[in-house]
Amino acid sequence: MDEAAKVLDAQLLKDIIADPFSPAVPSIFVAIFNALGLMPFVYTSLLLPGSRDQIPPTWPFTLASLALGFFALGPYLALRRYRPFPDAAYASPWLTRVMESKLPALLAFLASLYLAWLAVDGVVSAGGREAYLSLFYSQTLPHVSSLDLGLLSLFVVDPLREDMVRRQWYSSGRLLAFLALPVVGPCLYLLLRPTLKGEAGAEV
Repeated sequence: MDEAAKVLDAQLLKDIIADPFSPAVPSIFVAIFNALGLMPFVYTSLLLPGSRDQIPPTWPFTLASLALGFFALGPYLALRRYRPFPDAAYASPWLTRVMESKLPALLAFLASLYLAWLAVDGVVSAGGREAYLSLFYSQTLPHVSSLDLGLLSLFVVDPLREDMVRRQWYSSGRLLAFLALPVVGPCLYLLLRPTLKGEAGAEV
């Protein structure tokens, strides 16, 4: 990457961190960049119930995904063991309550709807697609961010299916329905999924 491109990427990152919904940034990329902040929450909510005794441990990878996205989660997804059985004591009590609570899930779902609206608005508005594609093909940050979100949306399939089985809520049709809309669908799943029951059948 040449110096001019590095300067442009640095300025774009500065602008969108200073104002995550900056009107100076194409709305499609605004939606993508902010969606990268939602997906770690989705993955954490799906993976923590199967995290007990996992080698490697879950939390360093989900935490690192806030900054590195799929580059952090990919190795963990490849190495983790399939854990479809219920385990209510998967985390500290307060973290368990937070991740199973419907309030964070509701906030994530509402945020995902807003980001979806931004993306659609960018697609249908005059010059919106062209502005995004210009960034995608000319700068590294939009290019990598877009691919990262695509990978996160693709590889959420197995954690989502596992969590559905864990909660005795799995069906292929239901799984496909929640995967139909990237980001929005997984966030809606977190809002609607049944409460996790522990090994003795008690709710968390």
